[in-house]
Amino acid sequence: ADSEGLTLLMWAAKGGNDALVERFLASGATKDAADSNGWTPLMWASRKGNYAVVKLLLEKGIKEDVVDNKGFTALMSAARGGNEGVVELLLEGGAQKDARDKRERTALMWASNDGHDKVVKLLIDCGADFKARDKWG
Repeated sequence: ADSEGLTLLMWAAKGGNDALVERFLASGATKDAADSNGWTPLMWASRKGNYAVVKLLLEKGIKEDVVDNKGFTALMSAARGGNEGVVELLLEGGAQKDARDKRERTALMWASNDGHDKVVKLLIDCGADFKARDKWG
């Protein structure tokens, strides 16, 4: 791991290199390791919109609702990044659509805040609570 706690698997997931992710996993890499901020390979791949890597990690049994140091989930990371396909994949995998971070924000709030209309529509269509409020109302 580097000084921030990122492992080779995390770097490969972040970079979207699904072949390398597969290789690291086959070699026994810790699939749910977290960096100094609590981010896992799934969170990095979700934030960067690396669909193939997210799909592979989910197929390998990675838990989709692990939270980082601020309560963020992979779904929140994907929503904040505007990654519609990854959001859909995570929801299909069982991600909690109304999970809240430490500021009481949901994936829908993050997508809306960052102007990702397609992700907002997808989350609402999947039943996300559009009446939810964060710590500040």
